[in-house]
This record gives sequence, structure tokens and C-alpha cells, in this order.
Amino acid sequence: MKRFLALLCAVLLAFAAASCGEKEPDPIEPATTNAPVPQTAGLFNNGGRYVRYKGGTYYWNYWPEFIGTTGLWGNFSEEALRRSMTRLDAQGNQESLFTENGCGGIWIYNDRFYLESRDEYQHPVIYSTAIGPGGSAGEAPDRRDIGTGEIFALDEQRGLLIVSDPLGDGTYTYDTATQKQRKLGLGEAQLLLYDQASAALYYAFHESGDEGSNTVVLYRADVRADGAAGKTQEIARTDLRRYEGLEEAQFIEFDNAWLEGSSLHVYISSYGGTAYMYYGSAHLVAGKKGVMEYDAGDAPDYSRYRVNVPFDMRDIQGDDAFYGYYIRPEEGEPRQVLSMEDIARCGLPGGPYYYSEGPCAGLRDIEYVDGALFFAVTGGQRNEAEDIGWREAYDFGFITVYRKDLASGVIAELYTYDNDNL
Repeated sequence: MKRFLALLCAVLLAFAAASCGEKEPDPIEPATTNAPVPQTAGLFNNGGRYVRYKGGTYYWNYWPEFIGTTGLWGNFSEEALRRSMTRLDAQGNQESLFTENGCGGIWIYNDRFYLESRDEYQHPVIYSTAIGPGGSAGEAPDRRDIGTGEIFALDEQRGLLIVSDPLGDGTYTYDTATQKQRKLGLGEAQLLLYDQASAALYYAFHESGDEGSNTVVLYRADVRADGAAGKTQEIARTDLRRYEGLEEAQFIEFDNAWLEGSSLHVYISSYGGTAYMYYGSAHLVAGKKGVMEYDAGDAPDYSRYRVNVPFDMRDIQGDDAFYGYYIRPEEGEPRQVLSMEDIARCGLPGGPYYYSEGPCAGLRDIEYVDGALFFAVTGGQRNEAEDIGWREAYDFGFITVYRKDLASGVIAELYTYDNDNL
């Protein structure tokens, strides 16, 4: 995207040596297990915007009021207003189940939705409803308030939600059977990955102090409700001042964490300044030897590889040409699921994003769901009065949502909204 963050580039990282003459603590190897993890039959893409469950695909149907009226570079925000929970069946029929305040991902467990919304101050809150049609007034069936925060993961084996609540008491678990919360604390940790097989939650802190320290520390916590619960362990740490491009990092973002054997992998990106400028990126690997040296090559751009979303959205580029989006199979070459021709047929002949002094348009919400690809195209008109410095603003104009059947290649329009026709 023209105005998006610069492409990530990789740097070499080495294990942090002892500083000030003090011996570093021995690193702890991440726990791993080869035990199979039970998965709910017929459930695919849990936690995504489009979730397949028992023969139907569920999603929030955008209403015009749901999209923010103005967005920088056409990134229109989500507003937690009432909209329709929709079920799409195998024949392509759409059924509106109920209307609720909702935004973000959809989680399903034991025939219930676990959903997110925003309160009057735009703080995240979580609630649950039964799956099925609502009441005569369109209200959700058997609605239950859970608490503040955002759902990070759902443990299907133990029936636990892992919730990040930085504005409340930090991280906590919610037992779907007893409806009880259990605080884990962890403060303002950045959650990286939840491994259901070992009930291990991986998280990180970026520590910067008055003396110029600039350190990333990786941890693991056990979330099981037994004697080991709440036990936290430091896995590894590294001083960013040792690495070119990361020395003066003010903010660190973590993405694409995964376990590989006995090692935890995660990408970090460094930003700073009032404009939140990109400084550099690196690939951290924590295992028996802590944070080891690792040549990452180019860090993945626009990648969305996270727990419960087995879709790797990759912007493949060469000579500044866009080639498509791909899914990554367990073995073999990546499979293209959205091509340049597909995008052109949906109104974007020049690629996935378009900006001008007049209109803009772009892709959003791309998700792979069991043989189908869902995506949206949004667009609007330039609004210079809402610019923030060099960041250009656009007013929302339209959204069109599509479904592509990967077996046939057919792209069908699910619905569209146009502000000019409201």
C-alpha cells in the first residue's frame, strides 16, 4: 500500500551477553508437546471475521453506520454499532439471526458465540450468545456479559477464553463452563501466542529505562487451573542496542509468533517519533540457548499468521508488481487464492490499493475459510480538512463484500452499501 509502513527488513540477532559484569539468568526452553489437540468438528477459522461451523459460515453483516465516516489513507475504522449476525448456507442463502453491538472476530465454542463490542468510551467488552435466531425484536438469544477486554485465544480442550485486558486487571482466563474469571496479571504484556496443547501463553515486554536500556524479554505462563497455574517463566531476553536499526526503538510491535520444535519464533518491528516511523525489524528465536543468532531474510510483509487463523496473506512483489494473495499449506508450494485479475474484476484494476486527490479504494478483511475466500472492497473521496500532517484523509463512500469459491474460481457479491444511495 502506497502509504503503509515501509517493507520490513531483517537484521541479525545474537544472544544477549551479560552487562555491567552481571551474569544473565539461564534461559528456559519453551515447553513443547506432541499430544494431539482436540478440535471441534466442522469448525474452521475460529476467531476470524468469517467462521465456518456445522455447515454454515457466520459473519457480522456491515451496516453503513458501522464504518467510520473518515479514515486516514482510506483505513475506515470499525464502530461498535448494532448490526446483523448472518449465517451463509451451502446454497448461498443468507439468514439474519439477530442484531447486536459487535466488532472484531467471532469465536465459537460449545454452540455459543463469544463476541466483542465497545462501551460508551470505546473500551473493548466481551459477551456471549447462543447460536441461533434471536427473539421477536431481533435480540440475541441467551445473551451473557463476560467483562472487559479482547479475546486473544480460545482453548477448546479446556473451554477457556484467554483475554487481554490492558485497561483492567491485565490478562485473565474465562471458564465457559463455570462462567468464572481467573486473573493472570501480566500487566501491559504484549501477548504473542497461546499453545493449546501445553496450556502455555507466550508474551513479551519491551523494557526501556532512564539509563538507556532497550530490552525485549520473552516469557511463558501456564494457564491451567491447577497447582501449576499462574507460574511464569522468563524464556530469553536481548538488548536491542546491540543491533543496527533497533538501537533507538521507542515502540516495539510483535507479530507472527509460532512454535517450531523447542523454539519460539517471533518477528519484531521497531518504531519511534511523533509520526510513528518505522526503524527496522528482526526475527527472534528463543530456545535452549535463549535468543539465538538467526538470519531471517526479509520479514513477511502484510502477513497474518496467528493462532486459529490458518491463512497466510502475503503480498508477493517483484519489480513493484502485485501478484496475489496466497495460503500456505503444511507441505508444498503456497497456493494463490486471489489474483490480479480477481481484484480487477472487483473494481481495482491497478492492484489492491488506489489513492488519488479524488477517490481511493482498497481491499480489507481478507480471510480464507475452508475452500472459500472472503474479502471486502472499500472506497471513498478525499477530505483534506481531516488530514493529519502528511497523512491524507478520505470520507467513507462504499463497501462491497465478496466470496470466492476456490474450486470453481467464481466470485459472488454478498452485499454492498453505498453512502450516495442511503
